Amino acid sequence: MDLVVYYTLFIKLHQGAHSGPADQAVPMASCATVLSPPEVPMELHALNREKLVQAMRDHLATSSRPVRGFVVLQGGEEQTRYCSDHALLFRQESYFAYLFGVREPGFFGAILHIAHISHLNNVDHSMKISDSRKSVLGEAVKDEVDFKRVLMFPKDVASGKSILFAPRLPDDYAVWLGEIKPPSVFKERYMVDMVFYVDELVQVLHSQSDKQGKPLLFLLYGLNTDSNNFSKPAEIEDIEKFDTDLSTLHPILTECRVIKSKMELDIIQYANDVSSEAHIELGDKVWHGMDIPVEAEQDKKHNLRHNLLPGSMPFLNFILPFTIMSSITRHNWPKHGTCYFVHGSILVVQMISAFNGAIPLVMRQARVGMKEYQLESIFLHHVYMYGGCRHCSYTCICATGENSAVLHYGHASAPNDRVGILYLDVTLEDGDMALFDMGAEYHFYGSDITCSFPVNGKFTKDQATIYNAVLAAHNAVIESMRPGVCWIDMHELAEKTILESLKNRGIVLGDIDKMMELRLGAIFMPHGLGHLLGIDTHDPGGYAQGLERPKEPGLKALRTIRKLQEGMVITVEPGCYFIDALLNPALEDTVKSKFLNREEIVKYRKFGGVRIESDVLVTADGSRNFTNCPRQTWEIEAVMAGAPWPVTRSSIKS
Repeated sequence: MDLVVYYTLFIKLHQGAHSGPADQAVPMASCATVLSPPEVPMELHALNREKLVQAMRDHLATSSRPVRGFVVLQGGEEQTRYCSDHALLFRQESYFAYLFGVREPGFFGAILHIAHISHLNNVDHSMKISDSRKSVLGEAVKDEVDFKRVLMFPKDVASGKSILFAPRLPDDYAVWLGEIKPPSVFKERYMVDMVFYVDELVQVLHSQSDKQGKPLLFLLYGLNTDSNNFSKPAEIEDIEKFDTDLSTLHPILTECRVIKSKMELDIIQYANDVSSEAHIELGDKVWHGMDIPVEAEQDKKHNLRHNLLPGSMPFLNFILPFTIMSSITRHNWPKHGTCYFVHGSILVVQMISAFNGAIPLVMRQARVGMKEYQLESIFLHHVYMYGGCRHCSYTCICATGENSAVLHYGHASAPNDRVGILYLDVTLEDGDMALFDMGAEYHFYGSDITCSFPVNGKFTKDQATIYNAVLAAHNAVIESMRPGVCWIDMHELAEKTILESLKNRGIVLGDIDKMMELRLGAIFMPHGLGHLLGIDTHDPGGYAQGLERPKEPGLKALRTIRKLQEGMVITVEPGCYFIDALLNPALEDTVKSKFLNREEIVKYRKFGGVRIESDVLVTADGSRNFTNCPRQTWEIEAVMAGAPWPVTRSSIKS
């Protein structure tokens, strides 16, 4: 039996450990895990399409453009590594994923007969129903009022009929890449009305159009205000056979993505659970060996042995046929806790209390002498193996020491491989702060979480000062969030809170309001407070039409300046960093330098930085934090010392 089987057994035993009196039988499930990747209903994407149809109808009702049209999007294409045939791991284009949920490359999608209603202003209200009009409209009309309703919203408009166009695969695909699925499979899997092949797209769209002349296509083209890149409109053969609109769809579809549905929120919550738990060890002693009663080891009839599995992870191997395990019974073993029996054989001894909660894995595993990339690998392994997350939301940032002041550390030139003088490999050092910004993605929807903690598990006074300054800002913002609140105000609240803490420590001097006027907070927190989160880590919609990016230091880095709305998911990620490239000019500035205590700042020159980031939902009367990680300094120290998570002060050993 392998590790996964044993892990499954332990989880099932944990579920039974708190379910009833001793010796009670616990049914044995065929498969049970702590993290259970949910099956995502395709209704999610059908609702997204309905949302777009309604938004398009509302928008087009006030314009004077053609009456009928099609929304057409092109999905992502599989890419190879430069000129080689090495296929890169495919991830669907985000707008296409939002509307259709298709995971395969090479698809197109269309939503038929998006109507626009401005022509009603020109309707002759005296006209009568005629058989010809009935036939043109293609549906039964009961009376004059119903006739005008049908003219406003034909049946296809109300339904938002959807079509997928799949690539027509060559025969040898079945040899190299597996079964060639027929269109009916995609129709059922993705809950669309029709499926054709890509090479049939032009013919199908023309056949579905009842407009004389060229059908109108609403294509996706617009600016992403985070990347300053433009979305790619669908590339269609014989595009000259259509009229095209490149300006309408992008802002409307982007705005649809800003407010999340209940099903979207459930997936984002799951991605947060996986990512939070990726900082989580699934039981204190599971990975470090389990205590076995001497009596049990000496009792040969229990047929138990203790092995060391690969990776230096002591575990229990049981010489028990898995197929016959129909039930588990529980017995209280004197002095050693609870034992479990399967058909008379001992299965687990002394179920550990840490199973009641999880322990931050990366925090728990971090040790002086480790490498940054080793801690990244722990996270990546956990979210995939236990969470089913093949993708991460972004490149992991695993920064320690001075690297924690590099805002987007982890890139190709600094790939979580801390180096020293002459590029010699450097390990995590005693006294370092670690800043780990990592998030898993599940079914396209992501998470974005940052934890900061001391590598050796104990905060120094200076570390606690900076950490608590950031934590105070983090908590103040979340407590202040509610619909109608402006995000700029939240950013400034975070800045002010951090400056007040720094002033209390003597790092900055003088009047806080004056510092805010001078934008002194941007020296210590040069990035924005947070960003919209969804299918993209930096989800679009931060700057809706008419909103202009601020010009002031710090504020110009904001990825949104919107007022909060119920249903938004936004990150709250204040930080405080000691960055020479910002501190040196400020210390040389005749005005700003008056507010900076040079003697104190020198102490923090090699400190790096602290960031605390949570993913937060805006609710009707406030907010809800999706992220569940240790945040208080005493919590972090406790879990790094082995306490279960969530931790209480009473659970900490004195």
